[in-house]
Amino acid sequence: MINVSPDLHLAERVRKAVEIANDEAVRRHHEYVGTAHLLLGLVASEEAMAASVVRNLGLPPSELRKRLEVVIEEGGHFPEGVALERALTTKARKVFAYAEEEARDLGHSCIGTEHLLLGLLNEPTCPAAQVLIDAGINEENARQEALRLLGPSREGTIQPS
Repeated sequence: MINVSPDLHLAERVRKAVEIANDEAVRRHHEYVGTAHLLLGLVASEEAMAASVVRNLGLPPSELRKRLEVVIEEGGHFPEGVALERALTTKARKVFAYAEEEARDLGHSCIGTEHLLLGLLNEPTCPAAQVLIDAGINEENARQEALRLLGPSREGTIQPS
């Protein structure tokens, strides 16, 4: 399993997305969890805010998964049963820092999938952001759609997904 800073307050759907990202890395024999793995985890649940944002901006999660499959290469092969502790890549760690800033700026007490999606787009050179940008999803339109979906907010009262 990957280690995400225990200081980060993650919504349950983000915790699940991180588990899925780790599983994607294991499935591909990667020793790391990168931004593309994280994005796969974010859109794995159709109910997650990040999946809704992506879908509403014209990219169905199933199509996004296909596009991500193209950019994620198969890793080396490890003996059966070997459990590797996966580390987040430098860019993936930055994404979590950006997501924390996004949550704080919106007055949210924990990081939701929408914050992590915006965090990915704050790191435009990462593979996940490149896939999103190539599909016409950028930081600005994703933020506007997330805010629209969140609806009128009272600071600190919205539960991120």
